[in-house]
Amino acid sequence: MSNLRVIHVIAALFIVGAVAWAQASPDRPAPGPPPNLVKVKDDLYILQNGNSNMAELAAYGGNAIFYLTDAGVILVNSKSAGEHDDLLGKLKTITDKPIKYLILTHNHGDHSGGAAKLQAMGVTLLISAADRENMIRGNQSGHSGPRLFRAGAGGTRWEGSPTAGIPRTHER
Repeated sequence: MSNLRVIHVIAALFIVGAVAWAQASPDRPAPGPPPNLVKVKDDLYILQNGNSNMAELAAYGGNAIFYLTDAGVILVNSKSAGEHDDLLGKLKTITDKPIKYLILTHNHGDHSGGAAKLQAMGVTLLISAADRENMIRGNQSGHSGPRLFRAGAGGTRWEGSPTAGIPRTHER
């Protein structure tokens, strides 16, 4: 084995050990209470973690936003998969309308982990093509189906639209 390869192996072992040590660190705070539903305006709510620290991010996922419309709810981010029931339960306290659209700001699991369960309920998923590709590469659930948008210089092209699958363009 060459000296360079030995150095790479030692460096990799050091990195793995450092990550394992950091994750097991007793200094990490315990997560606080479950996320709260905060009213921003009559039709806008945020499902927000109380302390905004890494322990809560790992336990509860990122924040989510509910925008209430006459036709249904537009949800921004789905939190983690484990928060699906809590998210739906808190939504039911403010409306009986269904979630129509889920907009994922990016593909990290704390924001997109609940997407697959929402898609199974018939929710239309909107995510950038790049983040969808990242979800596929990372074998994350919730990326199935052609319900995505591509943002580019010519505007936003919607693919797999509910209206007979005809792409629409929204010029900026």
